[in-house]
Amino acid sequence: MKHPQTIKPAIYIFGLAGGAVFIFLLIREGIGQVASAIARTGWLLLAVIFYHLFQTLSDAAGWLMLIPKRHRISLSISFFIHWIAESINNLVPTGRVGGDLVLTRIAGALRVPLQMAAAAMVVDITVGVATKVVLLLVASALLVIKTDRQDLALPAIVAAALGVIAAAGFYAVQRLGIFRVSARLAARLARAPEWESLIRSGEALDEAIRQVYMRRDQLAACCFFWILSWAIACGEIWLTLWAVGWQTGFTTAVILETTVVAVRNAAFLVPGAVGVQEAGYVFIGSLLGLPGDIAFALSLIRRTRELLLGIPGLIGWHLLETRRLLKGPP
Repeated sequence: MKHPQTIKPAIYIFGLAGGAVFIFLLIREGIGQVASAIARTGWLLLAVIFYHLFQTLSDAAGWLMLIPKRHRISLSISFFIHWIAESINNLVPTGRVGGDLVLTRIAGALRVPLQMAAAAMVVDITVGVATKVVLLLVASALLVIKTDRQDLALPAIVAAALGVIAAAGFYAVQRLGIFRVSARLAARLARAPEWESLIRSGEALDEAIRQVYMRRDQLAACCFFWILSWAIACGEIWLTLWAVGWQTGFTTAVILETTVVAVRNAAFLVPGAVGVQEAGYVFIGSLLGLPGDIAFALSLIRRTRELLLGIPGLIGWHLLETRRLLKGPP
């Protein structure tokens, strides 16, 4: 029970440090210049915001591919629950995993068996991590080539190697039956016979995950939609830069999107990656010749999109939960 109490102070400290970095960068780049860059987007800001929904749709389709056809929900419902999950991950301090858990629970409340929904979620995350590692390698190579900075090669290789180890380790523990092992360990610590049902649930989930990995065609389709999602995200960066009046090639957008998302995911203890995301855009942007005020504006536009799409998503989640509570147990 002490574990959450130990984590909370660390989150507060990281949050305050991130906020300080945010304010420092905003003052350094100039509040007026940043505001002017955002104002230049005009009505295109709405286009950038709604364009992101194509990425959510791709994510929804990729996860859906991992569900057997007889248990699949419609793409529209998958889109809705992925919108909710993304809203939670972006706006609620849950270490970017709370949304995935809520997605699984909502899918389980529909016609998707809960263990199947959980297995699809775990495999989808694994495919996403593996895909991002490959894309990070590509983006790192492009960064070294574009900037002609050979000194960046070693940090890029180290980051990619750590990503490969993390992805391989995550996959390996799944193949070893991590949920069965965890449930058995918990049962031994609790020394209660009624925990045997938890062990059986862990074994069933491990088996469901193995079954998902055996469906290679569906796994390949999920991988395709992850790559498509990444391409759409890079397109969002390119579109945003064009909207603020900065003309650049698509390669710049690829490097910015991939590297900054990697930095943001690594800083999961910082609520909303406040300050970390901005520093990432400003630093990587400076290597690519992007002015600091434009890079900072790019980050703020991304946060504006997360708020304008995320708040309705959170409202939809609460309405859904309220409806389920009023209906009561089936």
